[in-house]
Amino acid sequence: MPRAIVIVTHFCPFPVLHGNRSRLVALLRWLKSQGYNVTYVLQPLDVDRRIGIPLLTEIVARLEIVPSPFESGPIVKIMKRVGWRSRRFRREECGTELGIS
Repeated sequence: MPRAIVIVTHFCPFPVLHGNRSRLVALLRWLKSQGYNVTYVLQPLDVDRRIGIPLLTEIVARLEIVPSPFESGPIVKIMKRVGWRSRRFRREECGTELGIS
């Protein structure tokens, strides 16, 4: 049975411009190489470049983008362009996948 990890954060690690992003990308790649199924829950404050979202989808098993309740413009446009639909992470969905009731 594959092991699952959920990462919840406010930033996309791409493009890799800073040390924190570089470390996170290295960790995500290592987790993938070790057989972990990584779910990345992203509620971005901003996305530096539009190229970041498709690159992130290549190294995680599942990407959930949760739009900020305070804005909906640019992030929604980016999600539509890369083919991802925004969904809120429902507790029962998360619990079922992680084996928590």
